[in-house]
Amino acid sequence: MVSCEEQGAVRWMEITKRSLFGGYHFTSEYLFKTKLQNTSSIAVYEPNKLYPNKYCDETKVIAFGGTNLVVLVTMKPIDGLFTVSKPSFVKENSVPYMDWGFGLTPSHREKTVPILAIAWDKTIQLIYINDEGTSLEIDGIFYSEKTIINCYFIADSVLFVLFESKDGREVKILYTPKLYP
Repeated sequence: MVSCEEQGAVRWMEITKRSLFGGYHFTSEYLFKTKLQNTSSIAVYEPNKLYPNKYCDETKVIAFGGTNLVVLVTMKPIDGLFTVSKPSFVKENSVPYMDWGFGLTPSHREKTVPILAIAWDKTIQLIYINDEGTSLEIDGIFYSEKTIINCYFIADSVLFVLFESKDGREVKILYTPKLYP
C-alpha cells in the first residue's frame, strides 16, 4: 500500500497476515519525506496486454503529485525514477490531476505507448517513458483559457477534461496526437 500526506511525505506500507498466532504484521518505510509539497495526487500505472511496455510493466510505476512537482517511482525495486517540475507559468498552489493511459502522442504516432497525463492549472502535459526506462519525454502539451479541475483517459488516445470558470463547468474531449508537440 502507498500513501501520500499533505506535508509532502510519501510512505510505502506492507501489511501481512501472521500464520502461526494470527493477527497482522505492519511495516512502513518513507519513499521520501520532503521532496514534494502538499502531496495530493497518486496515479498507478496499470499494464495492458494489448500494449506491453517491458519497463513499465515489470517495475510497477507510480506517479506522486505535489504542488511543486510530480515524481515517478518504480516499486520493483523501489526507486525514485524521474521528476517533472511544475511549469513556471502555472499558479503557485495548483494541484496536479494525473492519469495513466495508452495512446499515440504528437511524436509517437506509429505505436501506442503508455502516457501519463498531468493537468496543472490551465495546462496538460503528456509524459512518455521509453521501453528501456532510460528517458522520460514531455511529448504533448495543451493550453486552456479555463482552469482544469480533472483529466483522465476514457479510451486509447482520448482524454476527458473538465474545466471550471466563472461561467460554470465545461467538458472537452482531446485526442492526444493532436496536442502541441
